[in-house]
Amino acid sequence: MTSIPKQRRNRARIAKEEWTSSRVLEAYIARSAMAQAEANFLYEDARKRAKELDAEFATTKTLRGPFRGVPFSVKDNYQIEGHNATTGLTAWANNPGKKDARLVAQLRAAGAIIFVKTNVPQTMFAFECSVKNVFNCSG
Repeated sequence: MTSIPKQRRNRARIAKEEWTSSRVLEAYIARSAMAQAEANFLYEDARKRAKELDAEFATTKTLRGPFRGVPFSVKDNYQIEGHNATTGLTAWANNPGKKDARLVAQLRAAGAIIFVKTNVPQTMFAFECSVKNVFNCSG
């Protein structure tokens, strides 16, 4: 359910009512737990979004956009309303975004569920990502 090649099949199964957005999201959340040191999780917002999409589909039987119900991750340089976007800079920590970045808004409009932000090196300027100051981890 969580591999990239299966995302189209996930959407098809949602359309056939074999799965719900909530079920697909929970599978992604379970897989992401293995990588929690490398990411900033938005699980509660994602669960709320999945339930909204499920309720909308139950009423309309229409899928919202090409990414309807597909969980997405975005890099930490993208603003998400209510969440930090540090671009790896400690000075930008604890300063939640006031609105979604254009890319995030477009993904949401296409039915995507943003469930995690992935860590980045400072200013995203590195050929390898061995030191990530904000979340104090290496990889």
